[in-house]
Amino acid sequence: MFKQHILFLESDKERIAYRSVVASENDLKIINSQKKILSEKGVRFYSHLVTTDQATLSSLKRKDSYFEKVIYYDDFTKFTESFN
Repeated sequence: MFKQHILFLESDKERIAYRSVVASENDLKIINSQKKILSEKGVRFYSHLVTTDQATLSSLKRKDSYFEKVIYYDDFTKFTESFN
């Protein structure tokens, strides 16, 4: 089993998210740091932590159709550049 973390931007226009796989406790520290960066920039977001059978985007989409029709980023810098 794999844990995937998804940060969604609160937006009425399009569904944009940053996705990462949580493999260690250090990854959770990185996620908290990323959330802090977004909060300091005044970005409104929400997050999900989802357990999947594989560490892939397709596995996430199979788990729940809620995660379909989303523009995903796997690079946090590119994710933040998408809305700046």
